[in-house]
Amino acid sequence: MDPGNWATDLQGGAQFKYSLLWVVALASVMAIFLQIIAARLGVATGKDLAQACRDWYPAWTRWPNWIITEIAIGATDLAEALAAPSR
Repeated sequence: MDPGNWATDLQGGAQFKYSLLWVVALASVMAIFLQIIAARLGVATGKDLAQACRDWYPAWTRWPNWIITEIAIGATDLAEALAAPSR
């Protein structure tokens, strides 16, 4: 949940009032949870999440994981791009 996503959420809130507030709350809690787990992984193993996945999962899963990650990055950037003209 970076500032661009917050801007998108605020615009959605202005249009739909409080009916989508649970999405912002859930996304914030999930982001905090994932950041804590990633930090613990780094402290305990000295590896980041990508290195841990490379070592843990079979080699054939590297390409699907990479593609899914790129799609997720694009979806995050898309939300910021769609909110940009309205600011």
